[in-house]
This record gives sequence, C-alpha cells and structure tokens, in this order.
Amino acid sequence: MVLRHRACILLTAAALAGCFESDEPLITVADSAPPLPEGEYVAVQFGAALDGAEAGRVIVVHDGAAMRFIANSEPETKPALSIPLGDGFYVLMPYEPSDESFEYLLGHAAGSRFTFYDQSHYCNRLRELWLQDGTTPEKVGISEIRGDGLSTCRFARYEDLARAFRALIADGRLEPLLVIEPATED
Repeated sequence: MVLRHRACILLTAAALAGCFESDEPLITVADSAPPLPEGEYVAVQFGAALDGAEAGRVIVVHDGAAMRFIANSEPETKPALSIPLGDGFYVLMPYEPSDESFEYLLGHAAGSRFTFYDQSHYCNRLRELWLQDGTTPEKVGISEIRGDGLSTCRFARYEDLARAFRALIADGRLEPLLVIEPATED
C-alpha cells in the first residue's frame, strides 16, 4: 500500500479527481483534534479493484495538533489537521504551510477503528442533493465548481464545508476508501 498525498488524496494508491478544496486553510492548528491515538495500525483499502484485499501497516504519530501517517513505502507524508464534525465524524485537511490549495476528507471514528470515505464523489453527490432541493451552489456555500465528470467543489468558509459534509452524511451514500484499525501482535 502506498500512503502519499496528491490532489484530493491523503491515503490512497492512485490520484482521484472530485473533492472539496479551498484556497486558504479552513481548519487551524488551534481547532485541530486528532481522531486517532498514536500507535501502529493496519490499513485496508477498499474500492472496485481492491475489494478490501490490500492491507499494510501504518504508524500514526502526532505533530502537536496534527496527525501524520507513516508507512515503510513512503515515510514523507503531510500532516493532517482534523476537526470533529459530530457523531464520530471528522473533517481532515492534509496541511503544509507552503500549500497553494487545501483538500478536505471525511472520516469516521468508531472506537479504535477509523474509516476514510471515498472523496471522488463528494462534489457530484452534493450537486445531486442541491438539484433535488432546487437550490444553487451559492446557497450551499460553494464558491466555485471545477470539472464536468468528477467535479471539485471549492469553499471559502469552514461553516459551508461542514454543512456540505453533514449533507453527505445525511444522504447515507458514503463509500469506505480506507479503514485503519490497531495492529495486533501476530
């Protein structure tokens, strides 16, 4: 398994399009609360091609309020800031001060298990929801939409980003992308 950062990904093996972004960071170090304790974990990726079969060991470390995922295959990963959204859900933002844009992921903590959801459909699903409600991107806080296929929604305020994630949670069609659980001694 490869743990790396590219546009719209934190913990996937291939770059995906279609995500939530902003020009300025919408999560601050002061607001960040890591959802996972430090330790060794097993990560299992999901998706059509993987079907839960690809697993690897991951070390989670905290850099202050940020969380960093380290795997043997790629130890240089970006730290991620995270903020609780409620009901065990977290918004995560891979972060480096030199970044020119910022991506956001959704995850869920259930005990010692943490699930990351497939971000490739965030914007398209949100677009479906607002079409059903007869609203506009501006009314739901989207400052810009890029792309036609797997779209990217851009936000300017955390409140709007959080509202978008809550709408996706309520919709109930989130697809697991990666599950992290504590490693057990073999």
